Amino acid sequence: MIYGANGYSAQFAIEKAVEQGENASGKVVTAGIEVPDGYTVTMDGIIMTADYCRGYQGEGGCYTPSQLMRHTLAEQLPDAGSFSSSITQQS
Repeated sequence: MIYGANGYSAQFAIEKAVEQGENASGKVVTAGIEVPDGYTVTMDGIIMTADYCRGYQGEGGCYTPSQLMRHTLAEQLPDAGSFSSSITQQS
């Protein structure tokens, strides 16, 4: 529970982000990760990205945070879980 200066409180929930894809042969791949709510992920992601960029010495250009800081960025967020995945065959 988080209490603001105005006395209001908010409880942030853990959310599970899940994506699923299927190929022509019916193989279904599902991947997911548990992360804090979208507001918290956005705030923490901005802070992590800014901190990373302060010491960045690589090539310039346009990058998404995960392109710049690797695909494991979501797992590095505070209170985030690890990615899980499964593969199933549809009949």
